[in-house]
Amino acid sequence: MIPFLQKTLYSLADLLLPAICPLCGKNNIPHPESLCSTCEGEILLGRVPPLTRTDSVPEILSCRFYEGAVRKYIKELKYSERHTLINVFNKIIYYFIEKDEFFSHKIDLIIPVPLHRTKHKKRGFNQSELIAAILSQALNAPSLSYILLKTRRTHSQAGLSREKRIKNLAGSFAAGNIETIKNKSILLVDDVITTGATLDTCGSVLLRAGVRSVRGFTLAKVA
Repeated sequence: MIPFLQKTLYSLADLLLPAICPLCGKNNIPHPESLCSTCEGEILLGRVPPLTRTDSVPEILSCRFYEGAVRKYIKELKYSERHTLINVFNKIIYYFIEKDEFFSHKIDLIIPVPLHRTKHKKRGFNQSELIAAILSQALNAPSLSYILLKTRRTHSQAGLSREKRIKNLAGSFAAGNIETIKNKSILLVDDVITTGATLDTCGSVLLRAGVRSVRGFTLAKVA
């Protein structure tokens, strides 16, 4: 469906019908860009994965496992045009920033994993940029979406092994404005980590461009 038309239909539905939770489809919600207390509670109380590592990114913090309400939430966030749903994760992100030693290390810049321009145009936004914006405000560190570029379209990563994912991504990212990131500590941000191939590939590009260190942050991790 055309994004503008889809957004218009959502607006009309919100005016004419009671707002229903986009995840469970059962419970009323206080306003269209929220979840019901049951679904939000499931996300807030979800399981926390252990830190992940790759060759290029030695520490990757994920807030929740990619399961249940969290999985539905991220899909709704990415594909429904209701990207303000990202605010549901504000509480979780701020909790980690206040409590987790992961954020005791210096962070100079926050860089979201980019989408290819054709995918970005079709979707209308990059969910990783939304996450990075929250982190930027909370950590008082700039989020720079123009540093990493997706230079070519790649096949879907779904169902591929880690080796095939890495091969699929080879040569698909590039770094620009190198002087801006040289010798900086970078927090690399994505929505979901599966095998770590995307973060590792992006981290490798940034290290070759001269950054001092790269760590990663995602909303969720596939078990």
